[in-house]
This record gives sequence, structure tokens and C-alpha cells, in this order.
Amino acid sequence: MKPKNQKQAVNIIHNILVNKECLHSSEILFYIQGLLPPKGQQEIENHLLSCPVCILLKEIYEEFETNPYERAEAIIKAQLEDIEEEE
Repeated sequence: MKPKNQKQAVNIIHNILVNKECLHSSEILFYIQGLLPPKGQQEIENHLLSCPVCILLKEIYEEFETNPYERAEAIIKAQLEDIEEEE
């Protein structure tokens, strides 16, 4: 990838990740699991209708559905391994 194209791609990804209007991953997980009150479910459904990024995240979570505690444990283990490698 050319440096100019790479910089544009990085900027696009950065803007997506820091978009404050997008849903937090926990909101998407609670939505999928049906743990939100009806008003919360409706708000997320409305956002999903207009946000391809959040729709993609929702589909990824559904495709690779695992127990939230297992995901958290995997994330923590990965971060601990990174810390140990740095030392």
C-alpha cells in the first residue's frame, strides 16, 4: 500500500474507532443477549439501521458467540502476556 493510501486508511479507521455516536461493545453484546430494557433495545436497533460499522460488529459477535466471561478472560490473559513480554 502506498504511504498516502495507508495514511488515509489509518485516518478512516481512527475516525470509526473514536466515533462517539457508535455503540460500545458491551451495548452490542447486551443487545444480542436481550439484556436491555425495551427502550434500550429500540435505541440500539435504530442505531444499527444507520451504522454499517456497528452492524458489522454485531454480526461478528453473533458469528463468534462465546461466553462474555470467557472473552474477558482471554483479553486479560493476552494483555498480561504482552506485559510479561515487555519486561
